[in-house]
Order: sequence, then structure tokens, then C-alpha cells
Amino acid sequence: MSCPLNSIGQPSCHITAHPDYPMQKFCATCKQRFPEHKSLGIVQIAIIFFLVILSFSFLQQRLLNKTNSNVEPIHQKVSL
Repeated sequence: MSCPLNSIGQPSCHITAHPDYPMQKFCATCKQRFPEHKSLGIVQIAIIFFLVILSFSFLQQRLLNKTNSNVEPIHQKVSL
């Protein structure tokens, strides 16, 4: 059984919290359940944050190596 469609062709679901399963939502009209995956979003954000930090660290190290290679050592003259 599916939800009836509204005037623009979208399902007119009435999504509420499931009374027996607190981690799921369900449509009160068609009784279809929808699991919630909040932890997956947090993991994805953490991975993206880690990759951004890693790329900045890599770029910083690369720039540091480039500036060190361009610097010529200064030879001091010793007077006798």
C-alpha cells in the first residue's frame, strides 16, 4: 500500500516517530518505516575534516621543503 499523491504528484506522507522502534520513523498513512542513520553523517563529516587537515599538512610540508631548498648557505670568511 502506498501513500496517496498530492496535487503536484508527491506522496502525501505523514512522517512521525515510530512508537515501537525509537530509532525509526514511519508514515502514518502507508505504514512504511524509515530507518535513521545519524551516525553515518557524523562519520562522513569526521572523514572529510581529517582529509582537509591532512592535505593542509602535506601542503605546508611541501612549501617548507621548497623554501629550504632555495636558501643557499652563507659561508663566513675567517680572517687569520
